Parts: sequence; structure tokens; C-alpha cells
Amino acid sequence: ECVPFCSIECQNGTCVGPDTCQCLPGYQQSHTEANSCEPSCDSKFVDIANGDCIAPNVLQCSEGFQLEYSPLSGRTFCRYPCDAECIHGLCLSDGSCQCWDGFSPSDGADNVCEPIGKNCTQSL
Repeated sequence: ECVPFCSIECQNGTCVGPDTCQCLPGYQQSHTEANSCEPSCDSKFVDIANGDCIAPNVLQCSEGFQLEYSPLSGRTFCRYPCDAECIHGLCLSDGSCQCWDGFSPSDGADNVCEPIGKNCTQSL
């Protein structure tokens, strides 16, 4: 019986041919290391901006950022901590709030985003 041989052991994968690794689920071929598979984070579940994918769909935030989960988007992300919490939005590195889709900045408070059309007075 022939068994595939990899001169460098496969990391997070299986040797499937001469010096050829097949990555395990949740891992992808490394762009920098031969026979090495690195963790993969699916953008539907994880936003890797301001962080690193350290295991399949597991995010570690860069220094100064905090791990958060948005029930609205269903995604984990790293946010910059604001002096005041952003309501219905994300805190940006300059301390301002970026409103989620469907929300706009409130006239009364810099850290609050309100549903678009909340103050509509015309009815159908």
C-alpha cells in the first residue's frame, strides 16, 4: 500500500500526496509556510479588522480593541472602546459612532443612532 509522504509534517492538515497537504475544515493553506494550514475566519461570522483569526472563526483583538458580538449582524468584531457607548452603532478609532444599517445619527446625542424614519410625521 502506498502512503503519501510529506518531507515537512502538515500543520492543521493531512498529507495527501508528495509534499501536498489538505487542510482540515476551518483551515486554509498558509501563504507564507509550506505544508502549513492557518485558521480561517468566515466573513459572514467574523470581521477580522482590528484583530487576528487565531482558530477557525475565533478572533483575537489587537491591543486597544475589545471583542464584541453584534446580534443584528450575527458577527463578532473588535471595536475601539469609546468614552460613551455607541447605541445602535460602532465606535470608530477616532471616538465617533458609525451607525448600523437602517439607523442614522440622533440630533440630540453624538453617541446615539436612531432608526431611520423614526421621526416621520407624514403617514400613508
